[in-house]
Amino acid sequence: NCFACKQSFTLFRRKRHCRCCLLPFCWNCTNFQRKILETGKNDPVRICQHCDSHLGAEDPICTLRLLYHLHSTSITTQKQAITELNELISNDYRHKKDLLECGLLSVISEIFKENHSELIILMCNLLLYFTEEPEEKKRFNDENELVTNILNSLAKPELMYPALSIISKIIREDIVMSYIQEKRYFEILIQLVHHPDSHMRH
Repeated sequence: NCFACKQSFTLFRRKRHCRCCLLPFCWNCTNFQRKILETGKNDPVRICQHCDSHLGAEDPICTLRLLYHLHSTSITTQKQAITELNELISNDYRHKKDLLECGLLSVISEIFKENHSELIILMCNLLLYFTEEPEEKKRFNDENELVTNILNSLAKPELMYPALSIISKIIREDIVMSYIQEKRYFEILIQLVHHPDSHMRH
């Protein structure tokens, strides 16, 4: 599907790629042109509206390209993209809203499904940057699939602590309790009460 309008590609609605962020778009959603030095071409190339905006503002950082690399089948590439996203947000909070608007939470939800513990821990660290503003928390709790995937991580010992870090800061208490009751995770709560780490007990 087109990353912008979400319509399916067909014989008439052909797939194109933005030459900046590399994501797939339809013809109508890549109806912008700019010169991009790294392409090695002097002529303008087709780009999406998002990239037209940040290039027009002379912002060299393409947040969509980092999202593109999060979709990679290479764990190494995904880890690098997450690391760069962490650095980007920690150095410049202006990009947080941009990333949320571009669907970062949906992409993260897909990564949780891969059940790769190291990636999930990195994702949890990244998500902690989205715990400060009420609007950010609301958007997060509206992502039902992501919330469920994080809560499912409670069942894995190596993921329990990073998952709890997110749960305690973002996910609404009523959502957590209803999930624990539904999944019968009371044994996890009992383990946490007796855990030697005071943060885990809390």
